Amino acid sequence: MSASDTQLADRSRDFWSDAIRKHRLLYPDSEVIRFMARMAPDRAANAGKAALDIGCGSGRHMLLLADYGFSPVGLDFSADALAAAKEGLAERGVTDVRLIETPFQDAEIAPASLSVVIAYGVFFIASPQSCAADLARAYEVLEPGGALMINFRDPESWFFGLGVKLGEGFYALDERAGAYAGSNYLFLDETQCERLVTAAGFEIVNREGITLFKNDRKERHVWNNYWLRKPV
Repeated sequence: MSASDTQLADRSRDFWSDAIRKHRLLYPDSEVIRFMARMAPDRAANAGKAALDIGCGSGRHMLLLADYGFSPVGLDFSADALAAAKEGLAERGVTDVRLIETPFQDAEIAPASLSVVIAYGVFFIASPQSCAADLARAYEVLEPGGALMINFRDPESWFFGLGVKLGEGFYALDERAGAYAGSNYLFLDETQCERLVTAAGFEIVNREGITLFKNDRKERHVWNNYWLRKPV
């Protein structure tokens, strides 16, 4: 990792560590629930297989993976997030887990060892180059036929461009971005997203555009969501 990439990673780590201390999310996102119900519905067949949540935060999607029969693996670069995940999982009786504190590129995960990877709200906080590298790494660690859920921020989101431009569509957000100030965000439109995921080798199973108005409808949030599969 270059010096500039390290500085960006440190900035992201500080932002998300602070966020997890303030807001511990307890329940899985409905988009991830729908993905699991479609892509990995057979709990008996999932038993004994490993599934990874990248940027696991408080562990809410690891709970979902466990509910679907998987042995959950959680990865995060924030020690605060992993502490919250460990506590939350234990509270719900989920103790057969693996927690990894490292950037995804540095994680010791064997090739073709995972059946499912969730990268929800994660890959778009890094540079375009890091995002492409993370997608290639996800392809590597998934078994043939394995599934990946990933989402990207679209430039139609209200805080697009509110910061210092670090690269194409990539910004270090400033105070104009409100609650997102202090974070790094990559914004990609549908064409750019699909170019990235297919370049990594994935097949697109489902694509969705999500628009949500928050804060008394003053803020427009737009995501491009993908359900992907590694070819057999």
